[in-house]
Amino acid sequence: MTDIKKLKEECIEKLQILNDDIEQYLAVCLKIRDKSGNIIPFIANDPQKAVIKLVEEWKKQYPDEKTRPTLFIIILKARQIGFSTVIESIFFHELHFNANKVAMVISYDEPSAQNINDMSDRFYQHLPQYLVRTKDFEFKFRPERRPSRGKGILFENPSNSRTEFEKNPGLQSKFLIETAGNANAGSSFTINYLHISELSKWPDAKTTLTSLLQAVPQYGGIVVIESTAKGIEYFHKLWEEAKRGEINYHTIFVPWFEHKEYTKPFDSEFEKEKFVMTEKEKEIQKLYNLTLEQLNWRRDAIKTKCQNDEDIFCQEYPQDDNTAFLTSGRPVYDRMKIQARIKCLTDLYKEKPPDVGYIDYADGQYKFIPDPFGTVIIYKHPEKGVPYVIGGDIAEGLTNGDWSVSQVCDNTTGMQVAKQRLHIHPDLFALEQIKLARYYNEALIGDEVNNHGHVTITALQRNLYYKQYKREIFDNISKTTTQKFGFDTKEQSRQRIIDRSRAIVRDEINLINDLDTLNEMMTFIYDEQGKEIGESDCFDDCVLSFSIMHEARSQQRAYAKEQPKPFDDTKYVHPSVLIDSTTNPQLKKYYRKIYGRK
Repeated sequence: MTDIKKLKEECIEKLQILNDDIEQYLAVCLKIRDKSGNIIPFIANDPQKAVIKLVEEWKKQYPDEKTRPTLFIIILKARQIGFSTVIESIFFHELHFNANKVAMVISYDEPSAQNINDMSDRFYQHLPQYLVRTKDFEFKFRPERRPSRGKGILFENPSNSRTEFEKNPGLQSKFLIETAGNANAGSSFTINYLHISELSKWPDAKTTLTSLLQAVPQYGGIVVIESTAKGIEYFHKLWEEAKRGEINYHTIFVPWFEHKEYTKPFDSEFEKEKFVMTEKEKEIQKLYNLTLEQLNWRRDAIKTKCQNDEDIFCQEYPQDDNTAFLTSGRPVYDRMKIQARIKCLTDLYKEKPPDVGYIDYADGQYKFIPDPFGTVIIYKHPEKGVPYVIGGDIAEGLTNGDWSVSQVCDNTTGMQVAKQRLHIHPDLFALEQIKLARYYNEALIGDEVNNHGHVTITALQRNLYYKQYKREIFDNISKTTTQKFGFDTKEQSRQRIIDRSRAIVRDEINLINDLDTLNEMMTFIYDEQGKEIGESDCFDDCVLSFSIMHEARSQQRAYAKEQPKPFDDTKYVHPSVLIDSTTNPQLKKYYRKIYGRK
């Protein structure tokens, strides 16, 4: 007779393994349809494994579901990577091993919702019915399912018998699928697992997403927002806020060339030798270390999948998270150089991040106080005798989301050494600038005078800081020239400073150390009238303060003051030594007369 107790223990052990190891659960239990239409086991690819790893680490870090904070993930994706599939499979896994849970997928339109419904049905249909089944013992694995009126899966006893249902109700969990057009989606549920699919294509993304998030519990939930880019819109805003740590989302981005399928072999060595890279392809290959086969796929995808439009390719198959969103406007700055600098600095700051904190007055001097929540980022602390310049762009108000930014550079080299970025009233911003300027050897401050800049410049004077950039104003009546504090960003002067900063990006981009400044330069474009502006919903405060800083450099000395050498007391000889060591009587008499000794 079969040892039922032993079989039961083996089943429980196997069940625990499948519960703990999501990747193994997918491979053993779930089936997917590949691009050729074949039904195959779900073997996760590397990008999909990154999502699985994040969920598993979160569960290990917080083993108690009651105190496990809800996990928020945002994914910027390329086409056909398989993120939607892995998210649905993770939710299916959680529903399979937990009772009374609700998973909801919100897709952008009806056809995509139907595809997701077909995928979840396929998961259930091919799920093993039993872990073990013999004539003496069976261990049921597939949960019971009741037919749903619409899309999705209801994990509960399908019996119409009340007695049978009360005896065995099933998991009582739900896998629901809705579209973004349904204003009432999720309104009557607590949504434990929420998947927002292709948010950039939603008609009213902010309103609908805000409503859905109210249904997610504080503990034990998972929220995943995934989308391809579609210009500068609400998804871009969320992505940038997540990158800056302003919202509590884990970011996942996988460039197209990390997907193993995105390569196209050559038919022959002769064809490979004939492949001549364009200048753009040479830059991309150097930047990302791509193979010719990957470049061959890229060239073919642009022609066959993207209407021969490279901007569309960058959106659908991004190589980095910045260019993914850039589909409109002629760029002001050289984006390839910026991307290379961003990559270089990102790698550098992983090993040695810049100092973050604030400047304060203590013990009779201005000091840098480390603080992870500080507003000052220091790339290089001040050196004695070195002249520094500060450029400032003052926000027009606190309600429009703009920042007040100060940029600092070493005026002997032009190297960017610090940045301060904050939401603050313009008069209080002046006080923060004074602290920064005092710390950097009484730096010259050059602020934009337009709009609220007048308030900041007046506050600087009121607090007795007069070392400021001065502009010349010609009076047509008196025919005299006067000087006033601040930089006036009129059309011509604005173009002048932008041209200078563009030359720095082109020729000396190693002088730029701030990632926010570089990211803003990526979205700084010429509009239809030829004016240099930030793309819609993008900031340009760092770009303008950086440009003003370099304009103000002409009014600060460009050399470091030589510091006085400290007194070397080892070389000092006391007069008594001279008198006592002298053997010449006349010289000894002279020394005694000079130093007053008898």
